[in-house]
Amino acid sequence: MQQEQWIKWKPIERIPDTLYLEELKDARDGLTIVMTREDNILPSLIINFDTIISYRNTDESYLLKTLNERENFSKWPLFKIKNSQYLVWFHEQTYDIYKNQLPEIIHYAFITPNDVIDVLGDQTPILRWE
Repeated sequence: MQQEQWIKWKPIERIPDTLYLEELKDARDGLTIVMTREDNILPSLIINFDTIISYRNTDESYLLKTLNERENFSKWPLFKIKNSQYLVWFHEQTYDIYKNQLPEIIHYAFITPNDVIDVLGDQTPILRWE
């Protein structure tokens, strides 16, 4: 397998180098991630996925290998991941039946000082400051 490529993602203006997870909500209307700045001054960054394929939230202290391999984690909070091991795992779990049905699955990663939130989705999330 090719090595993962973590690509800095800049989908909206004014993203600070560090964001904190305020809320993670999985509901009928999709997955919503609310992130705040360190000073907790408004506005918050709202990230909404109407539909998702899979997601996970891992305390960063349990991802020592991943974090050690990626120097730029502390310098930016939003990434798209190419050659994703998480996506490979998903296809293995589904016996590759979605490779042709959902060819545009993207692995998004949201990095905070305390959490790493991974999302697999085939639609671009909506981001806004609120």
